Amino acid sequence: MCARTLLGALLWIWMVGVVGVLPGLPAAATAAEYEVWVIDQSDTTPDGGGTLYIYRSRVLTGGDPARAVPEVIDLGGAARRRRPHMISFNHTRSHAIISYVATGHVLFMDAATRTPVACIDADEQAHATLPSPDQSHVVVANQNGKRLQRIRTDYAANAFTLEDGATLDLASCRTPSGAACEDPTLRPDNAPICPVIDSTGRLTFVTLRGGGLLVVDSTTTPMAIIAEYDRKVVHPNGCGGAEAAGKIYLRAGGGSAAVRLIRTSTLSL
Repeated sequence: MCARTLLGALLWIWMVGVVGVLPGLPAAATAAEYEVWVIDQSDTTPDGGGTLYIYRSRVLTGGDPARAVPEVIDLGGAARRRRPHMISFNHTRSHAIISYVATGHVLFMDAATRTPVACIDADEQAHATLPSPDQSHVVVANQNGKRLQRIRTDYAANAFTLEDGATLDLASCRTPSGAACEDPTLRPDNAPICPVIDSTGRLTFVTLRGGGLLVVDSTTTPMAIIAEYDRKVVHPNGCGGAEAAGKIYLRAGGGSAAVRLIRTSTLSL
C-alpha cells in the first residue's frame, strides 16, 4: 500500500473527530476517539475510482502504528468518478466532501456509514470544495473552468443543489476597482486553487494559480468580489489557510511557499 501511495498518487489526509474532536488534534491532546482519512487518487477502475483509507485512533496509538490496518473503501464502486483529489468535512463532521479534479464532481458521503449520498457535477474541474461554518453551503474551486461555484447544502436531509445563479466567472469579471479580474500583469491566471472561508461564513478568500487573491462575498447571488490583491502580494498556487484572532493566514508560492496575513475586519495586509 505504501509504495503505491507514494509513487502513484497525491494524498489528502484529514483527521476527523468521532465524538466532538476538532480535525487535526493529536491523540495526546484529547482522550476522545478520532479518525484519519487518507485518499489515494489512483484509478481503481478503467474509468476512475480511487481508494479511501480510514484509520481509527486506537490502531494508530496502540504502540505499533506502522502495522495499523485501515478500513479500505474502493471509490470505484457507487461513487465512481475520476481523481478524488481533496477531502473536507462539514462543521459537525457528519459528512465528508470529496472533490474530483479530473471529472469535476463533488461527492457528499455520510461519514459514519461511509455511504455516498449525493454527487454533484460542477463541470470541468472541482479542485477543492470547502464548507461554510453554518453548514448552509460549500464553495467549489472549479480550477480549469476558472469559476467559483456554490452548492446549497442540507446535511440532515442529504439534499445538495448546485446554484447556477451564484457562479462567479473569474476569467471575465471585474474587481471593485474596475480592473479586469484576470490581467496579464496583475493576475495572469485566475484558475482558483483553494478557497478559505472565514468564521462568519460570508468571506471566501480565493487563491489563484497565477498569483493574486480575490476576497468574495460567497453569500450573495451571484457571489461578489469585495477585495483584490495582485500576484506581487500573494504568490501563485496558494493552497491552505486558517483564521486566528481576526486574521486569515494563507499559504502561497508552491515550491517557494510564503505565508500572507490578512485582517478579516478591514481586509488589509
